[in-house]
Amino acid sequence: MNKAKIWRGIVGVGVLVIIGLVVVTVINGQYLEAIAISSVGSVFAWFALGADRKNE
Repeated sequence: MNKAKIWRGIVGVGVLVIIGLVVVTVINGQYLEAIAISSVGSVFAWFALGADRKNE
C-alpha cells in the first residue's frame, strides 16, 4: 500500500474525531476550547498531508 494513502486515511479519521470534539465542546458552551481543538487539528492535518512541502 502507498504511504500517502495510509497517511490520508489516518488524517481523515483524525479529522472526523476532531469535528466530533468541536461539536461536543460547542454544545457544552466552551467556545474557546473548540477553537483551540480545531486549530491544533488543522495544523496536524497540514503537516501530515505534506502541505508544507514545495510542489515538485
